[in-house]
Amino acid sequence: MTAADLDVLLSMGFEQARAELAAKKTGNLQQALDWLEANQDKSLEELQAQNQASGEDDDDEMTGANIPSGETAKSLVCNECGKKFRNHDQATFHATKTFVLLSCHSLIQFL
Repeated sequence: MTAADLDVLLSMGFEQARAELAAKKTGNLQQALDWLEANQDKSLEELQAQNQASGEDDDDEMTGANIPSGETAKSLVCNECGKKFRNHDQATFHATKTFVLLSCHSLIQFL
């Protein structure tokens, strides 16, 4: 999930702590919205307690995959849709295409 997605959640009126927790728990904006809807009746303290009880980090930075030393990743994965790519060029093309589509969709949705 990107910082822009977090900004969208904040502009929609969600509390910052709740939006950040949704961002940590999910992979994209739609999943974060679904998570927020599913947990709307729970208090922030209850959600934070569940988060800590599940053993998840409270760090603000995203963590990468755990790759053993001496090995390299053989594919890239889109954070938005989960699609896998064999090389950087394919991932860049997909990101550019996806960004344009998401930007257009956001403009239509929020106008």
